[in-house]
Amino acid sequence: MGQVNANGPAESILARIRLALDALDPAQRKVARFFLENSDVIGDLPIATVARETGVSAGTVVRTCADLGCHGYREMRILIARDNAIRSLLEQRGHARADGEAGSEGERIIARIRGMLDMLRELPDCLDAGAFNRALEMIRDARGIVIVASGLSSGVAANLESRLLRYGRLVTFVRDPLGQDISASLLKPGDLIIAISGSGENRHTVHAVEVATANGADALAVTSFANSSLATRATTTLVASTPATTFNDELIDTSRLPLDIVIESLTGQLGRGEEDPGVISQISEHLDR
Repeated sequence: MGQVNANGPAESILARIRLALDALDPAQRKVARFFLENSDVIGDLPIATVARETGVSAGTVVRTCADLGCHGYREMRILIARDNAIRSLLEQRGHARADGEAGSEGERIIARIRGMLDMLRELPDCLDAGAFNRALEMIRDARGIVIVASGLSSGVAANLESRLLRYGRLVTFVRDPLGQDISASLLKPGDLIIAISGSGENRHTVHAVEVATANGADALAVTSFANSSLATRATTTLVASTPATTFNDELIDTSRLPLDIVIESLTGQLGRGEEDPGVISQISEHLDR
């Protein structure tokens, strides 16, 4: 069938799927119904799972996404997650109004801190010691390092750059998407690109990794999702998330605290025995001024 008309800003992808359902062929209809019935979790499912659960090929899943106006399954799952995130956000606002915004803003801040601490208690059980070992080896062996990140992940990347510089690494953090592509294209075997993205789906970050690895450089990903586009393209991935973390959560809360903790711990280990006395002297001079 021909591609369904998908015009309109911020159009609901779920509404689009419902409207197009009868125009799809039987195999595609299975895929579309699966998207509708599993919209709450589709953001966390790899394409192989969708194909297996619907009894079709991965190619049919991709073709269904294309006929629904998406550039592949990756965009489909992001748009479905966006729809769910918007719905959840509106529901939260509705509940807040119905409850009369119980408690002061200060009390709600403290409640959020408690929730974050509860979430972080599960983080160590989800981390991979082998991945940390590989990450340390890659950083120590790298001739030059380029860090790429966008949006809220930029703060994590800036912290990583500062710490690696402190330990004498030749490293540059590039924020601008065009600059990321140019820097990635200059990397060679022996160099390392470190890509940081909570969702693992930022297209600029993913593309920079693709460019760097095509030139023979290694890629270290730091993300919240093991099955993300970024993770599947990296040489090694540090996954900083808990069992309760979903793609919908990433769109609503966008917390980078787990990524920060992983970076702090990684560089803390890297710095053991590698601190330069000259750097300590420079830091102390700035403190004295």
